[in-house]
Amino acid sequence: MSYEPQEGIDYIVDFYAIAGVEHDTEEAGINKAINKQLSQYHPDRLEGVAPEFQARGERMAQILNKARGILLNADKRQQYDAIYDDWDGPVSTTGDPAIRIEDAMRAEMSMRSEDDVIAVFFKLDKEADMFASSSQSRADLFERMIEQSGDNAPDDLREQYEATLLEIEQNLDVKESQRTSLMGVTSPVKFSRVTLGYSEEIGSAIEVAKTTQLEVLQARALGGVAQKLAILSGDTQFKPADSVDIARIQLPAYFEPLAEQVTDIAEKRQSILEKRLANFIPTYPEYELQQDAKTGVIFGLGEKGADQATYRWFTFIPDFSKGAINSVEMPEVVNEMISVKNYQAVFDAGFNVALFSPLEHIDLETLLNEAINKYVDKYYPDDEENSDTEA
Repeated sequence: MSYEPQEGIDYIVDFYAIAGVEHDTEEAGINKAINKQLSQYHPDRLEGVAPEFQARGERMAQILNKARGILLNADKRQQYDAIYDDWDGPVSTTGDPAIRIEDAMRAEMSMRSEDDVIAVFFKLDKEADMFASSSQSRADLFERMIEQSGDNAPDDLREQYEATLLEIEQNLDVKESQRTSLMGVTSPVKFSRVTLGYSEEIGSAIEVAKTTQLEVLQARALGGVAQKLAILSGDTQFKPADSVDIARIQLPAYFEPLAEQVTDIAEKRQSILEKRLANFIPTYPEYELQQDAKTGVIFGLGEKGADQATYRWFTFIPDFSKGAINSVEMPEVVNEMISVKNYQAVFDAGFNVALFSPLEHIDLETLLNEAINKYVDKYYPDDEENSDTEA
């Protein structure tokens, strides 16, 4: 069972490319180019060639005659150009069928039963789940060890725990990507970047994909732009779709069960994110010199071991009377002190300094807000009103 892409529904043909001219070529130039192309596919030249080449030659002759009928008529050419400019799907410049990989996959899967589709993903998941089970066991062990160690948990233990949680996250990411690609789900945030509202974002993206798929299916049922192109070219062989009850168009069998799976995966990813953030601890250089809270705090974001000259710096002043922590511009003199790692001078100027590295699959805003919350918890532990502060 194989799906064949349909012209005017899955793709359209660029008649200018077929003729071998630019889109702004005048009629005389188009006519000359089409005549030259047609001479290659004259029946006399196709006689005696292999059947597959003969069939292609006949098809190319049909396309070129369509191009002539449209591009050499000013009104029809204008209408074709409008269709071409509005088209956002694949365009064939050779006359061969064209289709996006994800569109082909959806078309193939829509021809299968729900059980068949679920079986495909079950097979894909089987090997990955064996790996994930091992990762989960290790993660549970590290989590218990960290809980038992409390604030004294060693850095290497936290790093092993983070690495194991990331393994689980990456496995979930692969599963999600396989399913969302088939469903046509896109997210307002880049996939692989998880936020604390990730499951809600994915839920919204699924609803948008559902509406979009129904619109695409309705357009397909009505013939896409195939009918418009057939009318322009005078194609008498085209059979327009019979009357279609749009209200009866339904999503393919795979959509709803996969939507449930993606929702479940998104919730698991968000849960892993929460564990990773709980394990995330910014470092405080020369901490023995900054035991007390200063007027402000400077966060440095950079890869572990990188030169601090490449860091991104974020400066904040807490204002707990308003329950806020306000972003401010780092004073130039402090910037100079930071660049040479003169932390003593930075502390004397009234700023704490915290450093952290980006974490894979977590967006920067989420990580920065968590760093701020960890700072508040560290220096203002008795002030409950200061908890869950965001920049």
